[in-house]
Amino acid sequence: MDVSSLPVVTPSYGQTLDGRLATSTGSSQWISAPESLRFSHELRVKHDAIMVGAGTVCKDDPSLTVRLAAGSDPLRVIVDSTLRTPLTSAVLMEEAAPGTVLAVTDRAPAGKRAEIRALGATILCLPTPKDA
Repeated sequence: MDVSSLPVVTPSYGQTLDGRLATSTGSSQWISAPESLRFSHELRVKHDAIMVGAGTVCKDDPSLTVRLAAGSDPLRVIVDSTLRTPLTSAVLMEEAAPGTVLAVTDRAPAGKRAEIRALGATILCLPTPKDA
């Protein structure tokens, strides 16, 4: 297998000094240093896509754009089997929808899929595993 044809994946996350992914109040936004945030935006410029789960979108409402570095926004990919992503989320508002792909299963409501497509986002509907 030619490894040059494989995708490159860079995990990125913030954590507190005591190793937690959120503060004691449950907040997970802005728990890392400004330098880390700037570095994550530099990584976004170098990647084709940024992927998060529906929980991150519902809890933090990230825009997943490049703001602290020079360059273009990556494709936003949201893994959301049942389509919990709010229609008013930052990844769908203010012209962001055309640069967003939502990976859902056939358990996602058809009406909401249509609404999100109407905003300009792409819905990638994957089959639900038989044992789910």
